[in-house]
Amino acid sequence: MKGGIQMIIDREKLVQSTSPGSNYNLDSEILYLGGMPDERLHTQGRFHSSFIGDIRKTTLQRGPNVTFLQHSHESDKVYQCG
Repeated sequence: MKGGIQMIIDREKLVQSTSPGSNYNLDSEILYLGGMPDERLHTQGRFHSSFIGDIRKTTLQRGPNVTFLQHSHESDKVYQCG
């Protein structure tokens, strides 16, 4: 999917979204996924809560699955999925 993201939620619901811009490459050395330590501060008060749940089997550009606890640069409130 060019310029977009696909997620399967609760092993059944496929959610898709596309970027309105012309860029579709991920060229960042660090990718931030999940919740934020202080979402109000980082979003200028637009959000009051952040992601709660499990993120599993994440693949970027048809690459290998990312194991967050093994490959993380830094984490906050991240625990092993149950």
